[in-house]
Amino acid sequence: MGVAAPDYAARLQMEQEELQSPGVLWTRLMDIDPVEAARHHPSSTRFIIRALEIYQQTGIRKSELMRKQQPKYPLLMV
Repeated sequence: MGVAAPDYAARLQMEQEELQSPGVLWTRLMDIDPVEAARHHPSSTRFIIRALEIYQQTGIRKSELMRKQQPKYPLLMV
């Protein structure tokens, strides 16, 4: 599995929150991880929920995790 296992109950709860108050999840992500929030449109609920889920489970921002990850293969730009 990846960094954080899917938490379907938390996802459902966040989806309900977003339905009741559109933009609330993006605002929450902006408070926690402004770098990751800036990468997504406020209506990109799926990606926002995943970033929040990762933070809830690990305590580490998704943007920090992505920065720490090394590429599998060397990159050569021509």
